[in-house]
Amino acid sequence: MEQFLLPHAVAFYFGTLGLSDNHDRLCAIASYILAHQLDKITNRDVQRGDRAMRGLEDKDIRPLFEQLEAMGWLGRVPNARPSLQPIWQVNPMVHTLYADRAKKEATRIKEAKAALGLLFQRED
Repeated sequence: MEQFLLPHAVAFYFGTLGLSDNHDRLCAIASYILAHQLDKITNRDVQRGDRAMRGLEDKDIRPLFEQLEAMGWLGRVPNARPSLQPIWQVNPMVHTLYADRAKKEATRIKEAKAALGLLFQRED
């Protein structure tokens, strides 16, 4: 049964939800959530994230959040005023299930920052 259902589920997520078109962006947001141990995320968080996410506009971010919601990563929390962008609650199980990935991502970010610091360090 697993050999039948798993490939069909993957085909559904990649085809119907358009996951293949946004895979890099989804991975960037997921890594950002894990590395920063976020319990909620907003459009602004995404726009302040890494280079792959900075150029995204509000209209581009919502479908990504909706895909993460469909995969069980996020839940939408409406703002008090409907005109404001929604806040997305991160499923706490994400941090439990992907704890190893979160550590690796945090280490990667720390090493990248250190390397950039050495690269741009000025000598007087």
